[in-house]
Amino acid sequence: MWIGSAKNNQDGPGGISWVSGDTPRLKILGVVFGNSGSASEVLQNWESKLDCMQKVINGWKRRNISLLGRVTLVKSLLISQVIHLLMVLVPPESVRKKIDSMIFKFVWKTTGKGGEKVKRVNLIQPLEKGGLKMINMHTVCQKLLAKWPKRFVAGENALYKLIPRQLLKKFGTNYTIFNMNCEFSDLKPEVIASLPTFYRLMLKCFFDLKDVKTETDAGDVIWNNRSILYKNRTLLFPKWVEAGILYIKQVVDNNGEILAYDTLRVILPTHAAFLMEYNALRIAISNVQHITFGEVNEDGVTIAQNVLRAQLKSNDIMHRFYVSPIAQHFWERKFPQFQFNWEYIWSVGPKSCNEPRIVSQQWKLLNNIYPTNILLKKMGKVDSENCSFCGSKDYIEHFFVTCTVVKPLWKLIESHIKVHYQTTVVLNESIVLFGYNSDVLEKDIIDQVNILLLVAKLCISKFKYGEYKNISILFKRECAYRKLM
Repeated sequence: MWIGSAKNNQDGPGGISWVSGDTPRLKILGVVFGNSGSASEVLQNWESKLDCMQKVINGWKRRNISLLGRVTLVKSLLISQVIHLLMVLVPPESVRKKIDSMIFKFVWKTTGKGGEKVKRVNLIQPLEKGGLKMINMHTVCQKLLAKWPKRFVAGENALYKLIPRQLLKKFGTNYTIFNMNCEFSDLKPEVIASLPTFYRLMLKCFFDLKDVKTETDAGDVIWNNRSILYKNRTLLFPKWVEAGILYIKQVVDNNGEILAYDTLRVILPTHAAFLMEYNALRIAISNVQHITFGEVNEDGVTIAQNVLRAQLKSNDIMHRFYVSPIAQHFWERKFPQFQFNWEYIWSVGPKSCNEPRIVSQQWKLLNNIYPTNILLKKMGKVDSENCSFCGSKDYIEHFFVTCTVVKPLWKLIESHIKVHYQTTVVLNESIVLFGYNSDVLEKDIIDQVNILLLVAKLCISKFKYGEYKNISILFKRECAYRKLM
């Protein structure tokens, strides 16, 4: 396939088959390339993967799977369909939105617009922050992009590194850019614009995750350094970079003073702007309060450390988008006397029990989206928002705690705790809903009490929506199955 300025050539020299046509396409290692535009923009790369994802969804969507189970399926069976492409391509915005729409509709078991009962930004948070560790395309792409700098600087000089090394050479040899003390916005727009889209996004991801230092060391890179400013802007002199002048220690003496003009002129090739650049650098370095002359690491070691730090921070990328769940404010207004430790409350289900169904039920309860008759009435599933057993309004706290048919169950559990753990626990609304905690009892006992509460709420749901006749017998059977009683 002809590329570049020869892409319109129709000749086929060499006696081999040449790809031709108005929009020639060539597939290499599962990626379809063309001779005009980026491979990311070739929809043929994405359409087949989207079809595969839809087939997987069609095979699983009718099964009775918990919310947490569906999240696991998204991460294991759906995103895996496109992960190979995401490693090397940046999907178009339309493809990102399409994949996000598919996976979130699958999680919530909805087909049309709406139906997502919790904000996506909350769903992708870790369990202790009120999420289910769900993923979206933005966080997946960011994490994959964050892995590339580590690959570039680590290991031997593999052939695939020739291209990134050449592209990033304008910032210095040996990936000096990864050691620059700056933010992405400090990089020169005209230089960044000359890079392919993939490399621009990779650098943005890297610098978004990398911390900016406040102190200045002689081993720091001069260019794009937040500590070395001229007229409140960072510096980047291409001729100096080409000459190998990269680090502060190369242009200052032991007192932190810039070397003499004549000294540097011998090192650098003569060019028209040298005097102006020298003066700008002299002023910028003189404004640095203190330069530390300690033991300076080898360049490669420092770069590797910066890359590793950014890599580790990529695991917490969703924290940057954290917004406290709306349900927290709902419960705080409803129980103003209760002292909420939300990190503990959100963690009660996952840490006390490893059953997806129970963890999902507790998560729905805390997010105030559990299907009591009030919610079912809004959805048009039932005619009344009152409890089917006692006629009271079917709030969540009524459904699980104060309903006349469930009160005997909580008395049974209180008696069990008193006999087996020699402690008295009054199971009021806040303890039943948000979990039990104590500064006196051992952690194992607290976990056991919370497991009993979680299993009891599962039994209440089974009793009210099933055909069970006796809730106490149902609870004892569920506990016996889990060897809790």
